[in-house]
Amino acid sequence: MFLAALVVAVLALVLVAVAQVQGALSPGVRALRAEAAQDIAAESLGARVAFMMLTEPIGPRSLVIGGPREASAASSAQGAELRLDGRFYEAGWRAFISVQDESGLINLNAPAEAALAGLIERAGESVSGARRLAAALADFTDEDDLVRTGGAESAAYARLGLSAPANHALTVRWEALETLGWRDSLDEDRLDFLWAHTVVAAPREGNVNVNTAPTSVIEALVGDAATAATLIARLEHSEIREMHEVEALTGARARAAGAGFAIMPGDAFRIVVAFGDAPGVAQRFIERRLVLAGTGADRPVFWSEERRGRGGAWRGRHNVTVIEPLPRSAALPPA
Repeated sequence: MFLAALVVAVLALVLVAVAQVQGALSPGVRALRAEAAQDIAAESLGARVAFMMLTEPIGPRSLVIGGPREASAASSAQGAELRLDGRFYEAGWRAFISVQDESGLINLNAPAEAALAGLIERAGESVSGARRLAAALADFTDEDDLVRTGGAESAAYARLGLSAPANHALTVRWEALETLGWRDSLDEDRLDFLWAHTVVAAPREGNVNVNTAPTSVIEALVGDAATAATLIARLEHSEIREMHEVEALTGARARAAGAGFAIMPGDAFRIVVAFGDAPGVAQRFIERRLVLAGTGADRPVFWSEERRGRGGAWRGRHNVTVIEPLPRSAALPPA
């Protein structure tokens, strides 16, 4: 009897231990299941946006759902808008999605040192610090050994035991962190702001689409606060469809050589899906880059530069108090 009682007691202890382990694991299992469901939702939303990019006309500032088939004729008055300026739309599943035309952002590879310095100022850096960081990045990516005012070339890196500058254009945004001073000077909040307002593209692609540029980008490009305010007020009224109007409002050019203005989107778009009760307090985000390959391509769209994290990617974007539902193309089946 004693042996039987001992066996029963041991089995009971084992069952209790197993139950405790399962109880401890269940929150983790639930979290994994929730993330898997979010991944599926993000894929579904990304596929929906990609489909609309291929089937709906793209106007100067937005994807025009149900608009005319000729992109040049697309207008916000002729269909529901999916704005391409990074604002968030409610998409179900406690998810929010934004689409940012990358030609509305500052190209880190463009020779636009003053504009980048202005953007770094708006991220919270001092004027002198912002100019120093912008000069350091320009020296990091150019092919010569001439040191800009406040910049740094190979000798400065060698004194600190760091790898020499790349001396070529960046391939991804976060490669800029290898620039002298960037990693030490820019905290997480400032970097989130910069990543949301910058892009890496070919150096010649420095013109910024004013119709899809966030306010901070326009302010950094124009330089003069009053001129920037005038342009921003005009854009709040409606999109700009003629370059001569931009030139009249800005004095014909941006503050920095190599970073001028444009009025139409490019072929690359940043898609961010945020999960939570609201975009500004979301717990998780998935960011991907959607590229339109053009007519006749084997792959009309493709994705690149996926980035995942918990909170923060949308800091410094539009402060939208009313979140509209994501428009739905009539060509898609009912949800």
